[in-house]
Amino acid sequence: MYNFLLLVSTEMLGYGLAGICRRWLVYPSDMIWPSALQSVNFLNTMHRDKNEPVGRWTISRYRLFFWSLLAMFLYSFIPQLVTFFKKLPILTMIWPNSKTVNLIFGVEKGLNLLPLTLSYQTIIAFLGMALESSELILRVSAVCSCLWSCQHLCRSSFLVLDGCWDLICHQSLV
Repeated sequence: MYNFLLLVSTEMLGYGLAGICRRWLVYPSDMIWPSALQSVNFLNTMHRDKNEPVGRWTISRYRLFFWSLLAMFLYSFIPQLVTFFKKLPILTMIWPNSKTVNLIFGVEKGLNLLPLTLSYQTIIAFLGMALESSELILRVSAVCSCLWSCQHLCRSSFLVLDGCWDLICHQSLV
């Protein structure tokens, strides 16, 4: 009972202070979070009274929303079923018999130097780590990490092409 009363009293205290500070914390337009603007704009557009046509555009807001929802669902769902869309080996399809191209740009058995994808989940998983702290600002550590890994991948690909990689691997095994 004590825990419940403590919970209710702290909640009411918070609501009371928010009501008192509403003039400074809620009403000014400077207090809008950038991440909330998308939702506010979407809800404002969907619940607006008038549906004014723009040019020859006669589709309603709800129909546009449901067609967009269907397209986004298919764009997110199909790459999970067809794994070819997750990792596209474009350069290895152009030159399938080149060992150098397969070694550098190969997806399964190469270094995958130029990864291309059509999968929305793969893109968001890659960017999600960089956009973790803010939706608008990339963290410097994430950008530096990506640049460091790219230059390390380029260096290692040149080591493999020069034949130095075999020497390094054989010396470490001995």
